[in-house]
Amino acid sequence: MYDLIIREGLIIDGTGQAGFPGDVAVAGDRIEAIGNLEDRSGRVEIDAPGQVVCPGFIDLHSHSDIGLIAEPKAEPKVMQGITTELMGQDGYSMAPVRKELVPEYRQFLAGLAGSPNIDWNWETMAQYLSRFDGAASLNVASMVGHGTVRMNVLGTASTPASQHDLERMGGLIEQAFDEGATDVSYGLIYVPSLFANREELNFVGRLVQRLGGSVVYHIRNEARFALESLDEVLQVARDTGVRTHISHFKLTGVDNWHKVDAVLATVDSAIADGVDFTFEQYPYTAGSTLMSAILPSWVLEGSTADALERISDPALRPRIRHDLENGVGRWQSLATISGWNVVISSVGSARNQDKLGRSLLDLGEEGGVSPLDVALRLLVEEGMNVGIIIFHQSDDVVRRLMVNSRGGFGTDGVLGDKPHPRLYGTFPRVLGHYVREQKLLRLEEAIRKATSLAADRLRLSDRGRIAPGMAADLVIFDPNRVIDVSTYEDPCRFPLGINWVLVNGAVVVKDGKHTGARPGKSLKPSV
Repeated sequence: MYDLIIREGLIIDGTGQAGFPGDVAVAGDRIEAIGNLEDRSGRVEIDAPGQVVCPGFIDLHSHSDIGLIAEPKAEPKVMQGITTELMGQDGYSMAPVRKELVPEYRQFLAGLAGSPNIDWNWETMAQYLSRFDGAASLNVASMVGHGTVRMNVLGTASTPASQHDLERMGGLIEQAFDEGATDVSYGLIYVPSLFANREELNFVGRLVQRLGGSVVYHIRNEARFALESLDEVLQVARDTGVRTHISHFKLTGVDNWHKVDAVLATVDSAIADGVDFTFEQYPYTAGSTLMSAILPSWVLEGSTADALERISDPALRPRIRHDLENGVGRWQSLATISGWNVVISSVGSARNQDKLGRSLLDLGEEGGVSPLDVALRLLVEEGMNVGIIIFHQSDDVVRRLMVNSRGGFGTDGVLGDKPHPRLYGTFPRVLGHYVREQKLLRLEEAIRKATSLAADRLRLSDRGRIAPGMAADLVIFDPNRVIDVSTYEDPCRFPLGINWVLVNGAVVVKDGKHTGARPGKSLKPSV
């Protein structure tokens, strides 16, 4: 007798091949058999006629690094079918961090990772990952952040890394890989990753190539200098041979959307040159990040206290305004790219709760000041702990990227009081809006992107496919009903049509309701 059998579903196995009717049997945390199992029985049986049975979705861009420890049920994720999420994004991982750096680092990351009241009792990647074993409702993998490593060695200074610095950084990266990190991530618009020069990028690229992982980039510019920024990281790939992945691949600002043909041609040229290239995207036309990311790097250099002192200095206000309006080198402010179409999604205190869901433009007009003045005041009052949503993208570009075979999906969901709806709706939106309603992708191809493509990129050899011996991370959904219902105005709403979710063979979602089970594991890549 099997532990569980899913009966008469349409099995879409994650490979991109056509679905087929059949049963799926689970023993322990593994898929034991697929096919016609009418002569076998299970201790638990799930009837799934008219429903799709597929591998669990892999969120290639998660910001639940700390939030999942505070809220281990992970309801925004598992209720949309996510069974594994990848931490350590945009150059920031939760390890390695020396104990004496933790207070400053937590404040530094509060707008992105939140600031829940948890015991930060780890320093190494192994210690961090162990926090999730049997403690969360889904699986966790983590990259090691270049910015985190650089902060351990050089702080947040703009100082070029010496050979000695590079070797110290390399040692930390190698240790993190030995302890389970999948890749190295960069946030080349964020302090301190943005201070990395070509020598530093190539050093890390050669190291990661030797270690077998990928380098994952938030590139320096996704707007006016998107092509130049893409060229930069693809040249690193050519020079070092490292596998390369672009986070939240997009073009921002109406003046730049037409560049999508040139962007795709640049990618095709690199692939022709032998570059192993992938990306992920979220299926929405707004982004979300730290409010501090709208400011030029010189404002943010040093400690959080240093940054707040500069923001509070009236004498520096004209320089900040000039740089936001005109850019600095290849840096452009997300605020000006979007025409200040920026909405407050989270704040760290009770003081500004009335600002949630309000735009900087509206708040500025209401107070008779500029949106920049509103932003700077909020950053000071909240100690930099402010999250934002920025409207600056095109659905046409989203669609053009989505049909590319090398792209997966990620929520890029930042936890907050009024978060971006992608936190709750990314995968159902792909399946319902872009597959069923718009017929942009075959259902089997969308599922491949959400499962085996992601598992292969992370070197998770036992995830992402339905086959005997694979991990029993499974989703059962209604293809005629699945859809996101979270909105910018009312984002914290679970999707429709995701009926059952299994993680490591345990039922986490049953008939559309969370069971409370927490069978998640920390996942380490295959060597």
